[in-house]
Amino acid sequence: MRCAGRALAGLLLLALAIGPSSAQDETAQFLVGRLLVATPALKDSFFDRTVIYLVEHNADGAFGLIVNRTLGDVEVKALFERLGLDTSDAEGRVMAHIGGPVEPGAAFVLHRDEGDNPESTTLFAGLAMTTNPAILKRIGRGEGPGGYLFAFGYSGWAPGQLESEIEEGSWIDVPAEDSFLFGEDDEAKWQTAADRYSVDL
Repeated sequence: MRCAGRALAGLLLLALAIGPSSAQDETAQFLVGRLLVATPALKDSFFDRTVIYLVEHNADGAFGLIVNRTLGDVEVKALFERLGLDTSDAEGRVMAHIGGPVEPGAAFVLHRDEGDNPESTTLFAGLAMTTNPAILKRIGRGEGPGGYLFAFGYSGWAPGQLESEIEEGSWIDVPAEDSFLFGEDDEAKWQTAADRYSVDL
């Protein structure tokens, strides 16, 4: 998989700033809000047996987060110290994931849209996302959204690139479910996605 770097990152941050597209009919042909499941035909060891939630997919490219590559749980206060941020009210721990190989220093929080996170952008089917680290403090204190995925980096595709990889058989797409995205057993997610949707990989 080839990754579109900073240009796509800028596009994503702009999309998060202005909110979701109002032209929902324009996204109908794309795979926004679905899961990409890597097949054995994908010749990229980094993405072996990965499952990716597609946050954005349009004529300008695609952006997604790997949902089954765990880094481990980290102390919120230590995380904020490392990022040079205010550590007041920082407590507890959060689980961190690898979202992809692009911009590995960038952090994203995909979470249930429970209506009490004004810094987040509404995405699709009850989900939202933010790049604002304040939500991690609330999660650490047990006050954040009931389901979340905190990831460093993302997975990106240039215009037409994802479509080509799907045509080559590198990915299959399946519906995304809240319980799947925020389930705890990351190691089993790839096989679960294949089994749940009767996909023979």
